[in-house]
Amino acid sequence: MLVLLPQQPAARLTVAVRRQGRPVAGASVRADSLSSQSDDRGIAVLSLNGGTHVITVAAIGFLPETLSVIVPAARDTSISVELTHPVVELEAVTVEATRTARRIEEEPARVEVLAGEDVAEKTEMRPADLTMLLSEMAGVRTQVTAPTLGSAVVRIQGLRGHYTLFLTDGLPLHGAQSGGLSLLQVPPLDLRQVEVVKGAASALYGPAALGGVVNLVSQRPTAKREVVLNQSSTGGSDAFLWISQQFNQRWGLTLIGDGHRQDERDVSGDGWADFAGFSRAQVRPRVFWASDNGGTLMVTASYMSEDRTGGTVGDALAPDGQPFVESLETHRGDAGLIAQLPLASRSSPPVLNVRLAASKDRQARQFGGTPEHSHQTILFGETSVAYSHAGIDWVGGLSWEREAFHSPDVASLDYTFQAPAVFAQITAAPFHALTATLSARCDAQSIHGTYCSPRLSTLSKFAQQWALRLSGGGGVFVPTPFTEETEPIALSSLQPLNGLRVERARNASADLTATFGPLELSTTVYGSRVERAVMLRPVAGDTTGKVELVNSTGPTDALGAEAFAVYDRAPFVATVHYAYVHSSEVDPTTGVRRDVPLNPRHNLFLDLAYENLAHGSWVALEIDWSGRQALDSDPYRAESPPYVVAGALASQQFGKVKLFLSLQNMTGVRQTHYDPILLPARGPGGRWTTDQWAPLAGRSINGGVRVQF
Repeated sequence: MLVLLPQQPAARLTVAVRRQGRPVAGASVRADSLSSQSDDRGIAVLSLNGGTHVITVAAIGFLPETLSVIVPAARDTSISVELTHPVVELEAVTVEATRTARRIEEEPARVEVLAGEDVAEKTEMRPADLTMLLSEMAGVRTQVTAPTLGSAVVRIQGLRGHYTLFLTDGLPLHGAQSGGLSLLQVPPLDLRQVEVVKGAASALYGPAALGGVVNLVSQRPTAKREVVLNQSSTGGSDAFLWISQQFNQRWGLTLIGDGHRQDERDVSGDGWADFAGFSRAQVRPRVFWASDNGGTLMVTASYMSEDRTGGTVGDALAPDGQPFVESLETHRGDAGLIAQLPLASRSSPPVLNVRLAASKDRQARQFGGTPEHSHQTILFGETSVAYSHAGIDWVGGLSWEREAFHSPDVASLDYTFQAPAVFAQITAAPFHALTATLSARCDAQSIHGTYCSPRLSTLSKFAQQWALRLSGGGGVFVPTPFTEETEPIALSSLQPLNGLRVERARNASADLTATFGPLELSTTVYGSRVERAVMLRPVAGDTTGKVELVNSTGPTDALGAEAFAVYDRAPFVATVHYAYVHSSEVDPTTGVRRDVPLNPRHNLFLDLAYENLAHGSWVALEIDWSGRQALDSDPYRAESPPYVVAGALASQQFGKVKLFLSLQNMTGVRQTHYDPILLPARGPGGRWTTDQWAPLAGRSINGGVRVQF
């Protein structure tokens, strides 16, 4: 729709957001990179330069409206936008990690959401992957697992990263391993928001979600085309093409295509690459459809190809006098479908939800002189029905998943399993100030048998500003060869997985949140216990580096607390969070209880931002302090020192062109300033590096341009 405004001078555009003549408060109004929010009168104000602008208006419970507006150059102007077609979906508009259509403030389960300018800020600081984006959340930590190639996982509330399930729009599109290199191969440019469910979520998503869920929610079609180019002082180059088009009320399309290149770098000068070199290209289109009765369909597909290399650099040699090069060639394809179909024409009809996904991951790895070829496949299908009646939300459904791994070079680790499942969920408000959600799921795994997982979450509201959430549940994790500890080793050194038992977990948490105008405060306490955790240890009596996975003889415990505060009053936004965690486990070799390695007992994060909407300027500063961490099998020290990493971002809009510049790790922290990353002799599994507990790259400058067309 094209709205022609009178050709009279104007610098401010006032947007009145209405629904059937009534004001809509809290609606997001965006133009270019500028944004505002409607007040209680439904009014939002944007300061714009003269010319044509695409205005997007979105509010919870309504379909977004997009219109093109011609704004003259020097006088106040007003328009009115009428929101229509309330959205009928299984998931809520703002939160898609749960199965009930509720606003985030009404959701009993604690779901943390990172959206809006937070996503844009972290995209410009590190556009090639998600690691910078996830640092914004308390209790969520990105941990490098294999320094030679740079693979990483996300730890939630002190639990190891292979317990964290990664989804895109609720679909398992990231291969059989959550995290690993797949975490570094997902660009955040096309994301609308990131949602994190902490604690055992097996009742929602099955055994892969023992520690929590990270759901990446993609942007929906509007009317936007963008090219992003980025260059880093460390030899990294990134290029993106982003196309978003709403053709009509029924059809829309988004497309992201990106290419990346990173030079292999030896920052410390010891002959070993401190971070891997790689080249990567990928493309992902998404097609959207919506019917007049509220039905929706999204179909997506993706292909990614990457070559990655690390180890000794040039003519350098490892301590054994031989060169050691680790390389990995990856080709991954996936496809997915999400359909939501009302089953009747009346208001609040039952909704049929169908999810389908398939992915295939081929890898060719060279670990020194040892080849390790493999391919992994996942097939996933889920159907459910959601129904609301008398204030109670019901969800029930069936799920099926098939996962397979095959390697001609390490055939002893091959596996194939199927897991049909049944799940149910009920959300009700038995009292005015109390809402509760009870979830349960039973999986019939073809190798390890049948197991069931429950979860109960409650939300209590009092004194208007205060909300208390209590959650508790259990979960399971099915053992595979892929854990944090097997990422940096040769799979050929790993013994067959004989006699491993399913891991089981219990967790509980309490979360208290208060809102006072622009200030939001939140504090959380939690505890979790994992029984029979699968751990890696050297094979007794072996001198060739063989290792094996075994069930722990004692529980893995994590107790912690988080505090979070955000102050958001234009033009300033300040975010601070503190996390404390004490996690312990039984050492699989000595049988002695120890702190879980690489979990800082204390972490403090501060983010300060200033945005000038009138001039299109954005400046942000972030400071991240990590406390001491226990280290495992590190010949140089048993505990890391604390350190501070600081970064800054500045961006400036010039019409449809945006320039951005970020300074990362301004404090220059580098692990190799303290100790070598290289071991004096090969460790268990053939690894040549210690664990990474601090940055390796040192200071860097990152700059680029975003051009809309």
